[in-house]
Amino acid sequence: MNGLRRPILLALGLAILGFAEARAPAAAEDLPKLYPKIQTTYERYLRKVHRGAFALSTDGRSAGFSYCTKTGMCGGAARHGHERSALEACRAGAGDVPCKIFAWRGRIVWEGPVPGPGKPSCKPSGQRDALSEAHQGRGNVTLSPDVVNAYERFKAQDGTGYFAMPPSGASYYYQICEFTDCDFALCLERARRKCRGYAGSACHIMADKIGVVWRGELRGPDGTALPGSPSE
Repeated sequence: MNGLRRPILLALGLAILGFAEARAPAAAEDLPKLYPKIQTTYERYLRKVHRGAFALSTDGRSAGFSYCTKTGMCGGAARHGHERSALEACRAGAGDVPCKIFAWRGRIVWEGPVPGPGKPSCKPSGQRDALSEAHQGRGNVTLSPDVVNAYERFKAQDGTGYFAMPPSGASYYYQICEFTDCDFALCLERARRKCRGYAGSACHIMADKIGVVWRGELRGPDGTALPGSPSE
């Protein structure tokens, strides 16, 4: 067995091992404003004697970090491995949201605004800025009961988002946007990509939280026009 060891990972939801910890981190007012669960994880990272890398998702909702049991294992040559391990831990809870390195050896290296509470909320009208004609579905479609019911649930959700479906009207996926940087384009593409995975075919946007954007008649199984569609 060689002397190389993988960095020890810690991610949200994983059991916390009782390795030695250093003194308490800096005062709370000196730390970046992260979401509560992430803040707790970041403070635990700072208490590690031999800190490695800390990774954070771009929506601020997932994190992961690495640390060493010996000082020599956290040297500059080991940085790439630590960053890779921290990113893997972060991605385990991030879904499709990208993760980036937030800190190395306790020093913040994140560029740009840090995602967390207290950031300006996204304006509902902004979702239309990301929506082009190429994203909008076309044609007269009879929707399945599942799609009609799902659309009612989508409308009842708080926040902004997109409802996607294939031209057949037999499947769907909707995405509620929770990005602190108001990245509606990423939210829209996620809705289309997830829908494509479920439907097995290309999907287009049927509606956003402002209303129906599909270009064509949309009717339920009983022939009733979908509220807000051109056929209503």
